Amino acid sequence: MFGYMSRQNVRRARLIRALQHLSASGIDTFEAQARHLGNAIGAARLEAMVTGSYINTWFARCVEHSMGLTKGWMDEADAPDTDVEPVDTTSV
Repeated sequence: MFGYMSRQNVRRARLIRALQHLSASGIDTFEAQARHLGNAIGAARLEAMVTGSYINTWFARCVEHSMGLTKGWMDEADAPDTDVEPVDTTSV
């Protein structure tokens, strides 16, 4: 199912991609990104996940929900990156 990428590597790559979209929308600190993701975790934990810490299923679903992505997007190695759109920063 994941080919050469482990579930954690897939989730990390997808999390980084989602955070890149937030950054492109002006939400460019871990603190602001954590707030946009519903404060499910803090900035330090978010940074740790980006740099190698474990990403659990609950948080993967939180990212998907808060960004309006399809459930399971964080686990799909072959999902297109074009399905993550820059966010509306007026609500942040």
